[in-house]
Amino acid sequence: MFLKAKYNWLLSLLIMFYFSSLAQNYADKNYYLIDSLELNKINEADKKLIESSLDKFHKAAHDTIKVNSIYKIIEESWDETLWPKYNAWLHNFMQPKMDSINNDEGVLPSEIKYNYLKHFAGTLSNEAIIFSRKGKLVMALDMFYESLKIREDINDKRGQAECYNNMADIYRDQEDHKKELELFMESLRLLEEINDRPTQGYVLNNIGSAYQSIKNFNKAIEYYIKSLKVSREVGNKTWEAICLNNIGEVQLTLNKKEKAYNNFIEALTIEKEIGFEIGEASSSINLAKIFIDNNNNTHKAIELGKKSLLIAKSKGYPKYISRSAKVLHEIYRKEGDWKLAYDMYTLQMQMQDSMRNKGVEKALIKQQYNYDIEKKEKEIELLSSKNTIQSLRLEKNRNITFFAWLALLLLAILLYFAYRAYQKKLALSKVLEKKNEEKRTMLKEIHHRVKNNLQVVNSLLKFQSREIEDQNVLAMFKEAQSRVLSMALLHEKMYNTKDIKHIDVQEHFKLLVEDLVKTYAVKKKINVDVSINNVNIGLGTLVPLGLIINEIISNSLKHAFKNINNGEIKVHIQPLYNNSTFEMIIGDNGTGLNDNEKSTGLGTKLIKIFTKQLNATIKRIDEPGTNFKFIFEKID
Repeated sequence: MFLKAKYNWLLSLLIMFYFSSLAQNYADKNYYLIDSLELNKINEADKKLIESSLDKFHKAAHDTIKVNSIYKIIEESWDETLWPKYNAWLHNFMQPKMDSINNDEGVLPSEIKYNYLKHFAGTLSNEAIIFSRKGKLVMALDMFYESLKIREDINDKRGQAECYNNMADIYRDQEDHKKELELFMESLRLLEEINDRPTQGYVLNNIGSAYQSIKNFNKAIEYYIKSLKVSREVGNKTWEAICLNNIGEVQLTLNKKEKAYNNFIEALTIEKEIGFEIGEASSSINLAKIFIDNNNNTHKAIELGKKSLLIAKSKGYPKYISRSAKVLHEIYRKEGDWKLAYDMYTLQMQMQDSMRNKGVEKALIKQQYNYDIEKKEKEIELLSSKNTIQSLRLEKNRNITFFAWLALLLLAILLYFAYRAYQKKLALSKVLEKKNEEKRTMLKEIHHRVKNNLQVVNSLLKFQSREIEDQNVLAMFKEAQSRVLSMALLHEKMYNTKDIKHIDVQEHFKLLVEDLVKTYAVKKKINVDVSINNVNIGLGTLVPLGLIINEIISNSLKHAFKNINNGEIKVHIQPLYNNSTFEMIIGDNGTGLNDNEKSTGLGTKLIKIFTKQLNATIKRIDEPGTNFKFIFEKID
């Protein structure tokens, strides 16, 4: 008997250990209500919160207690991988009850009905926050207004304040700071009515942010300090870190870098302590801004920028991805890493475009319009509840007057928004022009650097050639310099032109040929005939074509006018039957080329290589001197 009991105990222990080990990685959905909840990635405070709340949930006999238990997890957890899942579950759990309430099925006590409506409105608001953070602003607006209507019906002032606060964030993203500030102030007014100090703390912070957006830095600091005081008073570490971060941002704008640095470090310490990852992303990117101008800490700035971007991408928040990409773009541009700088700039623009678009702007107008109309209809419905015929007639006249004024008001609103739309369009045009100018500046800077590098190569060849006595070798160095300068001249042209897509081909090749004449035709009078009409080609074609011209003209100047003091060099280019195929006549009127002589030098090999690159054909023309006809294609 003793032996049997011993093995039963051991078997029970093994079973308990097995299920315990499973629970460490993935929760049992029957107990935890949701699939694949990774407990090993949840902090201890949230684990205790889940266990205590779910214990009440499973023991509760009434749905009201069940709803309150799950809503406690949603309200008190800051884990972005946790509370949204329970919010979605609670929303689905409550939907059938909301359908019953809306259809007047059965009679519920007013207290229970209030509780259901309050928590359902909360799940809608939470879903809206999730959509807003992911840049789905139209869907977020729908849910915010739906939540606000329920909360007004049940006179839930704290819930209304929450909706106004969260909707203001969307207007902030659309840069409508007047509307943003108006909604934050309405939220604060409601919270002061019910003396909700903890919630006042983060609304005060948001008002400070609105003032910061319109560059009223004194007001911004004033409200941030008020928020910091309340956050410390109620012991809210998350908002304490956010306030410190925001105060640091204003100080950084005012060039008070030391004070800003101290606030960012203090905020980052708190965020790491409480596991507030998106806060870490914000503090990291702010610290990176401080390190950008310090050459000794550029590597630290890149490290912080990458860390912030990684967190923002893992959370899927376009706003924070855009901020991180913007700072990394500045760092890489300063370091001269143009590819990474361009990648970060592109990512920043993509995120900004995802947050701001015409559809969102229209939805803002439409949602506000629908919401205002519904409020007026409810007021009219209440007014029409009078019992006497006289009061009904009076109300009818008032309604007619009201609708007349409302029609005028709506007309004024439509005219206002039409004007606003026009202003937005003008502003967008300026933004796009600024983006294009930045891209042009970056490309021109690249051409400038390439030109400088080629000039360095040319200088090195020149210095090296001074030590050479062999005239043949010296001539080879001179030819190499000519080829390098041909490419440098093109990049210099690309840098100096206003439109980098359209180069003046006539001017470019004329300068190239004239430079070659100055270099080779010493004490000789050589006329330059360059005629290029309606030719539109880009860098990809210009480089090999320029090198072909360089080789042929250099050869003419070296050999065609040995016993002649006067001569002519010509380069004629014209389009053929389409805009992608061209004809070039190039050559001289010198002594001519001996048919028995076949050149096998580097110049001839280069001409063959570049001719093949341009899908070209080359043919000698039977004219005085040495002349060739090229038929080539544009390869841009």
